[in-house]
Amino acid sequence: MPKTLSWTWMAVVMVALAVMMIPVVSAQDASDEDVTYILELAWSPSGDKIAAVGVYPGTIRDDGMIPDDVYGYIHVVDVFTGQTIFTSQPPSAFTSAAWSPDGTKIALGSFDGTVWIVDALTGERIINLFGHQSTVTGVDWSSDGTKIVSSGNWDELVILWDAVNYTLISQWLTNAHPNAITFGTDDQTIIVGTEGGLYHFPLETEPFSLIPLNKRLIREWILNLTLSLDGRYIAIGTIAHTNSQGLRDTASIVIYDLTTQAITQQIDSPLGSIVGIEWNIDNRYLATLTEDSRLALWNVQTGQLTARYPTEGVERYYKGGITYSPYGGRLVYGQTVDPDSGTAPFQIIVPAPSLDRLAATAALCVRDGDARAESLIDSVPTVLDDLPAFVAQVEALPDGAIPSACKADLLAVASALGE
Repeated sequence: MPKTLSWTWMAVVMVALAVMMIPVVSAQDASDEDVTYILELAWSPSGDKIAAVGVYPGTIRDDGMIPDDVYGYIHVVDVFTGQTIFTSQPPSAFTSAAWSPDGTKIALGSFDGTVWIVDALTGERIINLFGHQSTVTGVDWSSDGTKIVSSGNWDELVILWDAVNYTLISQWLTNAHPNAITFGTDDQTIIVGTEGGLYHFPLETEPFSLIPLNKRLIREWILNLTLSLDGRYIAIGTIAHTNSQGLRDTASIVIYDLTTQAITQQIDSPLGSIVGIEWNIDNRYLATLTEDSRLALWNVQTGQLTARYPTEGVERYYKGGITYSPYGGRLVYGQTVDPDSGTAPFQIIVPAPSLDRLAATAALCVRDGDARAESLIDSVPTVLDDLPAFVAQVEALPDGAIPSACKADLLAVASALGE
């Protein structure tokens, strides 16, 4: 099977409220046409590390073919220090990444048709899972750490794996070229975005029926999807196409309620195809990467575009990474850049900071903290004048009262609000 991308991928970048910058690893013997493609970013469950995967360095031709000599990479970086924990360039390029719930392993979807499992501290390969017959476009780890689910594009397969014994449990044929996949919140369902629409099915059933969305959505490709924190809503972005007459249709953000099994919002994107999409932790906003090389924020209730950010880098038609931190205060996005430019391949920002975001993050901090953190909930400011006192309270919390990554999120949002 040739190493082919059958879906349109775009890498999108932006610059705003930069909190930190990760240094790029320069390529050897890179030509002017070489670029570093970040295809997916994954924040560790503890919030202290980020994994970046993709093609490095190399070229992806306009016809979607990946040359045989292109190789992949995985970078794992310490969020607090900015130091690279490990960099690995195995003989394959990666499309996707998911951390195990305990943060010790990373599952990787690969162009070589396997799911790689690597050690999160050393990058050493633990095992390859064989079952797909083509590029593995998406991976996800169940919340209890016992299962992995993966999607293949050309083979049209969804595979469920035993993550303890690394064996294949079951597989399903979608007939629809999957590009993105995730477990439902209860780990009893799988959600798949494909070039033919959206699947949502219990693990014990065959997913031969698409969710009954509208015709236009089913016709268009889904490149990415995101599940809300409460597990109720799926947000997907579609790809805009140009037909044989040269007419271009409109890409959309579609929000689907899994409880009512109905579309609750459909937002036409004036910015073009959606290549990355992520929920904010309070379910009020969505962040997207779009084909005009910008990051955008959308109000879910009103459907309005609330913010756009200027960007840098090389605009290309391939997938780009975007994800919030586990506690929702910061957003990391991938850049597609010339490796000789010195521009970082990804950055961390605080998009659209608000007191509501601060309150939502504080609630998660208290949930995962101990008794010493309980007073945070009552101390979250309702006006900006009270922000300095809240920051002082957060900084005074003893080590271990709340997760360090949650503390970092609180201080990052507060700092952005104070600017």
